[in-house]
Amino acid sequence: SSIMSSSAPPSSSMVDPSIIAHAVTAPPLMAPEGGEDDPYRTAIDRPRGSGDLVLTALKSSIDLVLFEAIDVQGIGRGKLVPAPHASRVYLSTMHDNNNEGDEHLRRENLSNSILMLFAGATVVGPRRIHAIQPDVMKKGCPNTKLIPIWETMRMMPHLSSQQSRVARVLCNHAGIDNKDHVPCAPRVLLEKMLAALAACEGGGTKVLSAFEYEFTLVAASSSPEHSENVVLRPIMRGTDVFASMRSVELLKYFAGIERALRSTGIDVLTMNTEYGAGPQLEITYAPSWDTMGGDIAWQYKRVVKEWTRLHAKSALSDTIPIHDNEQLLATFMCRPFFQQLGLDFYGGASCGGHLNFSLWSKDRSSNLMEDERHASGLSSIARRFLAGVLEHASALSAFAAPTIDSYWRVTSGSWAPTRACWGIENRTCMIRFISASNGDGRGARFEWRQPSSAANPYLALATFVAAGIDGIQRGLTPPNPVVGDAYSLDDGCGLNLLPTSLTEAIEALKDDEKLHAILGDDFVQWYLHSVETEELQTCPRMYRQSDSRVAHGVLTNNLGEIDKVRRLWGSADDGSLINLTNEEIAQRSAGLADWCVQQYAELR
Repeated sequence: SSIMSSSAPPSSSMVDPSIIAHAVTAPPLMAPEGGEDDPYRTAIDRPRGSGDLVLTALKSSIDLVLFEAIDVQGIGRGKLVPAPHASRVYLSTMHDNNNEGDEHLRRENLSNSILMLFAGATVVGPRRIHAIQPDVMKKGCPNTKLIPIWETMRMMPHLSSQQSRVARVLCNHAGIDNKDHVPCAPRVLLEKMLAALAACEGGGTKVLSAFEYEFTLVAASSSPEHSENVVLRPIMRGTDVFASMRSVELLKYFAGIERALRSTGIDVLTMNTEYGAGPQLEITYAPSWDTMGGDIAWQYKRVVKEWTRLHAKSALSDTIPIHDNEQLLATFMCRPFFQQLGLDFYGGASCGGHLNFSLWSKDRSSNLMEDERHASGLSSIARRFLAGVLEHASALSAFAAPTIDSYWRVTSGSWAPTRACWGIENRTCMIRFISASNGDGRGARFEWRQPSSAANPYLALATFVAAGIDGIQRGLTPPNPVVGDAYSLDDGCGLNLLPTSLTEAIEALKDDEKLHAILGDDFVQWYLHSVETEELQTCPRMYRQSDSRVAHGVLTNNLGEIDKVRRLWGSADDGSLINLTNEEIAQRSAGLADWCVQQYAELR
C-alpha cells in the first residue's frame, strides 16, 4: 500500500515548473507548501521580477507541447502543439486573466492562440456519433476551448528525443458556447467535491490519497483472422505474487519505468510482480494532496503505458523472447487473458486499483482518521464518511468499475469485495481500515478496494468523496466491522451485495437520488448517457450484459449462477438462454471476453 505518513508529507511530488526551464528532472520530494519550491507556486504566480519561467521554457527548452483533457473514461484527448504556438496559448491565457499590461502581451501577436477541441471529444471520445450528448448534437457539435492548467506542465523525457523535447499540460474543456466546463469534466468534478468536503464542517478538511494500481504487461500483435483486431500474449506464465526471480528477470523494465516516473515527478515506492500471468505487476507511488491525487494517478497510468509502448521491447529483448511482429503493451484493463473457448485463464487474477485515502486538517499537519476513545478506533468524521461510502456502495460501482470486464473480479476469494462492508486490516472487505498503530509507519487511512484498475482516477476519487460528504452531512453511522472472512457471510448478515454487472451498477446509480444531489444532476445524466452508449450499446447484442453474468458463472465454475442466468436473462434472439448448452455459453462468453480486449486493452 502507498505510504500515508502520520506526519504531514510535502505538498506534492510533482515537478516544479521552474525546473522545466533547465530541462532537468525533479527530486522525488519538494519543499513544504509556501516555500520557493512549492509546486502550487507556479511561474504565473511568481513576481514578474523573477522572470516568467514557463514562457522561458516554452521558448528555449521545449519543442512540442501535448495539451490533454481527460474524458469520462479516463482517456486523454487533445492536441500536440509546436512550442512557438504554445507560447501564444500561454500569453493568451495571461490576457484572459486580465494581465493586459504585461510586456510580453504588448510585443506578441496573439493570433492563432486559442486551442479548440470538438465538443464531444471529452464526453465519450470520438468513437460513435450516437454516444455524443444530445444537447451537443443539437448545437451541431461545435468546437469549444481547451483551458490549459499551466501549473500541471511537466517535461516528458520518455517522449522526447534529440529532435524534439516534449512537455505535457493538462487542460479542462469548456462547455457549449464556451461557458464554464462540460458537465462531466472529471478534474472539475473532483475540484468541486473537494471544495464541498472542505466546507462540510467549516474546517477546510484536506485529502491525501494515492491509487495502488495493478496492470498487466503483455505482447500485442494483429489477429491473423482480423488484422484490425489485437491479440494479447503473456510473456511470462506461472508468475506469483512477490516472486523475486521474476523481479530479477524484469529488472531493466522496472528500472526504466521508475526512471520515467521519477523524471515526471512521481515518487515510486515499491515494485513487484502480482498473482496474474503476463506478468501482472504493481508499482506503488507516494500520495498527494487534493486534486493532485487525481493528476498524479492519471499521469502515472499514462507514463507507464507510454514508456512500455516506446521502450520496453528493447529493454527486455535480451532476457525475454518477444516476436518481431509483437510490441509490448501495459494494459490497465481488468482482465485481459482468456483462451479462445471456455474462459480458462492463463493466470487467474484481475487488476485492481485500490484507493488509499485519509482526511487531514486544513494546515495538513494532523491526520483526522482516528479516535482511540471510540470502540471502532475511528474519529467522528471518519465514521460518518465511511458510513456514506457504504450507503452508496452500489452506485459507486458505476464509477469504480466502469467496464464490462471489471465485474469478473467481483467474486469470492478474488481479493475484490463482494459486499458493502468494512473491517480493520481486513482485505476481504470493501473498505479496509488501517490504523497508524499497526506498526507499518504509514499512517491511518482507508483502503477502498472496490475500484478496478480501469477506473478513471478523477471520477473514482470524486465520487468516493461525494459519498463521504453525504455521510458527514446526514450524520450516518457505519455498521460494525466485519471480523474474519467477509466472503463467508450469508444473506442474513444485513450487508448488501455489490453489483456483479455494469448494468446493475448503472441501475443503482440511476436510483441513488442523494448521490445525484451532491454530484449534480447534469453530471450524472451526462455520465449515464456516456456509459450506456459507449460501453453497453456498442457491445454486440449477443454479448450484452446478460452474457456478462453468464461469463461470470463460467469463470467461477458456478453452475447455479449459470442456471439462474438462463432463467432471468434473454439471449440474442430475445428467447431464453435455458436452451444453450454449457459449451455454447462458454463460447459466447469467450466472444464477450475478446470484445472486451478489443475495447479496453490499448486505451485503458
